[in-house]
Formats: sequence, C-alpha cells, structure tokens
Amino acid sequence: MANIRVSEISIKNFRAIKDSTIDLQQDTILLGKNNIGKTSLLDAFQSFAYGLKISDINLALLISIMKNKDDPNKTLSNQCVEFSITYHWEELGFDYWSLLSNISNSGNTKILIRYTIPQENYAQLKQVKNVNEIIELFKKEISIGSVDDFKVNRQTPLPANTKLSKYMPLPKSNIDDLKPGELLLCTIKAFRFVDSGKTDSENVTANQFSAQVFNLLSDNAEVTRVFSNVQKQVDQDVAKKLDPFQTELKKFAYPQNPKNPLKAILTIDEWLANPKVRISQTFKDLIGFELPLNAQGLGYQNIYNILARISAQFSKMQKLRLHNPVFFAIEEPEAFTHPQLQHIFVQQIRTFIQRQAEECQIPYQLLIISHSPEIAISAFEMNFQIVIGRRQGNFSYFINWDKVGRGSQHFFGQFAKRLFVKLGHTRKAML
Repeated sequence: MANIRVSEISIKNFRAIKDSTIDLQQDTILLGKNNIGKTSLLDAFQSFAYGLKISDINLALLISIMKNKDDPNKTLSNQCVEFSITYHWEELGFDYWSLLSNISNSGNTKILIRYTIPQENYAQLKQVKNVNEIIELFKKEISIGSVDDFKVNRQTPLPANTKLSKYMPLPKSNIDDLKPGELLLCTIKAFRFVDSGKTDSENVTANQFSAQVFNLLSDNAEVTRVFSNVQKQVDQDVAKKLDPFQTELKKFAYPQNPKNPLKAILTIDEWLANPKVRISQTFKDLIGFELPLNAQGLGYQNIYNILARISAQFSKMQKLRLHNPVFFAIEEPEAFTHPQLQHIFVQQIRTFIQRQAEECQIPYQLLIISHSPEIAISAFEMNFQIVIGRRQGNFSYFINWDKVGRGSQHFFGQFAKRLFVKLGHTRKAML
C-alpha cells in the first residue's frame, strides 16, 4: 500500500494569508481564533487547482498593484500568489508515479503553483481601470520536483492546464468518478450536513451509516439466511393482510387483464437490500422506548454526524475497491459540543479513522481545524502536530507550535507555573 503524506504546506498572498509555511504530520490540529483564515488553507487546494478569483488575491497586494500600476516594478518584481505542497512518500505504486521524484522506496516531492503578472503584461496593466480586470493578467505556472531540485532551481515545469487531481488532494462530489492515482480531499464541516428542519440531521446522520451496515451484513451467511426467512414470512403471513387493499386496486384493472392488476408490495425487500439504522438511546427496563439522537443535544448530533461521514467515505471506497489516499479535514468539531465530549472526540478520533483505514487498506491523513481551548488541551495531551493561526495587523499567518520562540534557547523556560484566568477569557488565554 502506497504511503503518501502531506508534510508541508506553504502559501503566499492568498486572501488574508501573507506568507506562511507549516509542517504536517499524520494527525494535525490547526488552532486559532475566528476569521483568521483557517478555512482558507483548505480553500487554497481548489482555488489553485481550478483557477484563482480576484477575491482570492491578498487585499494589500491588490491595492499595491493598483496604486503602482504605472510603475509595476515597484510592486511586482518579487510578488506572486503562491501555493506549494510537499509530500513524503513510501512504496509508491505505479498509479502514483506522477509524484515520484527519485528512484527510491521513499522520498519527498514538492508541487508548486504560482500566479504572477509577467513583464509582457505590464503594458496592459497600465490600461486597467477596474481591479477586476487584473485577474486576467496573471499567468499560472506549475512545477514539480524533489525538495533538493527546488533548492538548486532544477524543478520540472508542467503545462499550466495540467489537471492536478494526481498532484494534490481535491474534493469529489461523486467518488464513482475517482480514478487510480488521484488524491482525495474529504472536508467535513461541523453540523452543516442537513437537509431541512431542526431534527432532520437525525435521519441524515443515520442514513450515512447505511453503506457500512450493508458491508457488515452482506457477506455473512447467517444474516443472509435470516433475511431470507424474514422475506418468506412476510410473503406467507403479512402480505395476506393486504388482501382487502389489493381487491380495491383490482377493481381498477384493465378489463382485458383483470388477473394481473397493479399490486401493493411491501417494501421489506428494499430494506433487506439496503439496511438502515437509527441512532437512539434504549433502556432495558423500558422495552420499545427510545430517546432519539436529537434528544441527546446538538453536540452529540455534531459528533455522530462527523463519525457517519467518515464511515460512509470508507464504506463507499471499500465497495468500489478504491485505495486512493484520503486527506480528511474536520472543521470545528466543538460546535455545540460539551467540553468533556470535545476531549473524548480528540482522544478517540485518531483510532476510529486508523482502524477503518487499515481494514480498507486506504492511506489517510487527518487535519482538525478548531478554535476551542478544550480541543487544544487534548491535542497537546495526545501529541498531535499543533499549528497556531494568528493575526498580525491586517494579515494572518500560521506557524507550528514547536517553532514558536525558535531562536531563543530560554523561550520554553519562561512559562509561568500557574495561570489565573477570569471566567469567559479562557479561549483568549489559550489562543
């Protein structure tokens, strides 16, 4: 099984992010306050793969370009909009040789996507009247190579119209279309995967477990025998109860075919072919009594929705015999969730994903995006890779926790032994 992991992401002049480089591990948590561009890191994958919009370009850079458009060298000599991903890989199969940077069992490969305004477009830039016209002047460049190749400017250029699904994780609305060698981005947004209504998430969450339930039951001979007996029992006993209804339908049959009218058929066979579950709390002393998922609070609904999305992803891929690497990104699992449940989530999610990934032989990587101090505490305790997002003036930047204070050998010895925090200020103190 190929092992492909994003080891580094670098981004420049994308939205509020001026210039940031972060290291990722198998399990990484990105922490930061609201509205500092955490989600922009995920949006960058699609934006750079399919084409930038004017709103994707850093605002300060746009202002500088417009202000100095008559003398572009003042702004553009060293400026670009850039996104790069570095992978660490091992045992690459043939389908993933697009990422092969050297003949070896393991290595590192970097893919760089850069947008610049080339000098040949400077004359057009001087004629620009509206900032929206600028986007047409940017030129897209793609290059790939080992980390060492980039250090000595020996990377390989790729055509600007190269499809990047084999070079970077991208979302798929239908994984039936997923091809060997492509990398998959699976983004799970907290408590937003609903159809309508206050409690409809209950059905949506439960239905997502259907594929996993079917896989567990379909290959079991004993289960098949039980289902077959159920179908026979329904046909022999239950279906007869519908005879009065069938008689009414028969009255409306075509005269030339009264013996074969339309019939009402119990849909038990549909359930047997696609078994479903509901998530409820039961009590041994109250047979038949249940408390549905929505009775457990919004936090439980959010957490179980996340688990259902992950299970559904693995089950669908297993059914289609897909083994493409999956980059899971979970946004704000703390939404509506009690602090204790947040701790439990972080403590269990790694094992939950790892177990299913190993069963399905699917490489994976996990990124959790959060602004919860509870998530942060558990992340430290569970030795997740920690990335911190911060604001500096009008810009956002991201940095690995283990690089904070680098250059000062006494930095980590300067922490206080105790910290008293006024109620309501915990998040500010942590982040």
